[in-house]
Amino acid sequence: LNLNAMAMLPRYNGGWLAHRLAAAEHGERIALAQEQVALQNTCRQARLAYFEVSQARSEVAAAEQELQSRQQLLKVVQDRRHSGRVARYVLVRAEAEVAANQQALNSARASFQSREGRLKFSLGLSWESRFDYSESGQPPPPPEDLAKSLELARAQRPDLVATRLAVEEGDEKLLASLAEFSPRLSLVAMAESMHSSAMPWKPGFSVGLSVSFPLFDGGQRSALAEVAQAEVGLRQSALTRLELQVEEEVTSARAGLVEALDNSLLAEIEQARACEEWRIAKMRFELGRGLYLEMLDSLALCARARSNRLKSLFEAQRRQADYLYATGRFP
Repeated sequence: LNLNAMAMLPRYNGGWLAHRLAAAEHGERIALAQEQVALQNTCRQARLAYFEVSQARSEVAAAEQELQSRQQLLKVVQDRRHSGRVARYVLVRAEAEVAANQQALNSARASFQSREGRLKFSLGLSWESRFDYSESGQPPPPPEDLAKSLELARAQRPDLVATRLAVEEGDEKLLASLAEFSPRLSLVAMAESMHSSAMPWKPGFSVGLSVSFPLFDGGQRSALAEVAQAEVGLRQSALTRLELQVEEEVTSARAGLVEALDNSLLAEIEQARACEEWRIAKMRFELGRGLYLEMLDSLALCARARSNRLKSLFEAQRRQADYLYATGRFP
């Protein structure tokens, strides 16, 4: 009976193992960066859905306010009709306006419920869930300057980080493929024990060094190196292309946010002026110094200004979400 055991401890392999471990570490970091991309997309969609619900709530409030104004106006017209100071068509027109605004309010409420349902779906919540909404009547803060925005994007964009790590991973794989055919030195220990009918167990052991030199590989080393080098080139090209794409996205998102903030400010001024005109026109009509059609035009202008204000506010919030996403932050 002959028993043999051998243990081999690599002491030098040209860096092959170190490069393989580094490549595996880069692969793990790439997976984490890709997971962050998915999380950012989910967060962005949930934020946009919330803004849509907030806009719908504001539209319901605006429709209720306009309906209340129409009802007050109808009451004034009814009183003046009883006293014979307005024609019947004015009363009919006022009643029609109230009915039209009631329909608009019904549509706004249905839109709110629909958007809230989409928000619950995007958050993975039951339709029975109830939300406490915060008032979001103010536009978001202005963005950083373009140079700072680009710097943030280059440092924080998870897709850019993942692509940059992919280039480094390719470099490590290339070095590993080159080191795979380098000379190797290993510490070897062997133990042996023999037994036969003529002699008892006779153990023995030996310790030494093993050196291997690859002399001929049939072109395998050069082929693997060329494949790894080509993969590094492709990854580097993808990185360059993505860097340019990120710069374009950041520039566009920042410009869109600045434009939306300016429009939101102008819409706020428009609303204040239009509602003041409506207040004056209503006062003139109640005093018998204005025409009903003038008051209707002023009220319609005020309602349109409110709607534009809500749309501009939602657009600014949406643009901010795009800007934060473009710069690599969670919206």
